[in-house]
Formats: sequence, C-alpha cells, structure tokens
Amino acid sequence: MKFFNRIYIVFLFALMFSSGQYASAMHDITGLVTLVGDNVVRIQGDMGPVYNLHSLQYKLENVSTGYRVQATEEDGNLIHIEVLGVPVEAAPVIIRTRTVVIE
Repeated sequence: MKFFNRIYIVFLFALMFSSGQYASAMHDITGLVTLVGDNVVRIQGDMGPVYNLHSLQYKLENVSTGYRVQATEEDGNLIHIEVLGVPVEAAPVIIRTRTVVIE
C-alpha cells in the first residue's frame, strides 16, 4: 500500500510541475513598425528580433510604418499597442524629368 501512495505522490508532483510548462506568457516589445498589413503588424524590436504579430484591424488604425511603439503580445497575437513616437515629416523631394524626343 505504501508503494502506491508513493507513486500517487510522485504523480501529483509531476502533474503540478508539468502543467505550467505550456502556459503562455505576455511579452512587452518596444521597437519600430516596419509593416502594417491586413490584420498583421511587423515590429523590429530594439534588441534585434523581428516580431510578426496577428491583430484585429481596429487596433492598427492609428499605427503606420515608421512609428515607434510599445506592444504587448501573447502567442504571436497583438494584445495592446501604444504609439511612443511618430516620425518627423520629411521635406518633399521634387523630381524633375525631361522628355527628349529624337527623330
């Protein structure tokens, strides 16, 4: 009977410690938005990695390429995004072209 009690206790400990193994965790990402698409945003993190996050379109309405953001992700899904900085508008570049007709 003691043998089965020991097996039962070992089984309970194994169950407790293994249940947290596959738990997902939220991660905070700070970086630069490099792509905004249909239900997806790509963020170049400050530490180097690139994150492709799935999102609902309404969360991406105020986000554009070049914005500096802080985002929270869980299992590749965007949970929350906050704009930290907007790029300064660059001066327009005027390109002049000439058409030369040779006859």
